[in-house]
Amino acid sequence: MTNRTHSCSLPPSASLVQTLIQLGPEITSDADTVRALLLRFGISDANPPRDAQVVEIISSLARRAAEGTTLCDVGALVRALGSFVSPNFRSIASIVVDTFCSTST
Repeated sequence: MTNRTHSCSLPPSASLVQTLIQLGPEITSDADTVRALLLRFGISDANPPRDAQVVEIISSLARRAAEGTTLCDVGALVRALGSFVSPNFRSIASIVVDTFCSTST
């Protein structure tokens, strides 16, 4: 049996997007793991993400994708963000789909 560990050093000033990208798609493939990471950045049930926050996160990831950066697992991120109560999440989800569909073509 092999003991697999992932070494990751994040500066305290790293943004959420930087952290997600550095962790990569393998570590961020689980929505519960991403949700726990969001807690580190102050996003919780008591303090759900604001619409503008979600748009900024997705826009930043879209820019990075256009630059060829390997992203986190965006699906798990969307599921994690969607697990918080947000009155306008359907409109944000639409923005997410539009953003990533337009960058992939």
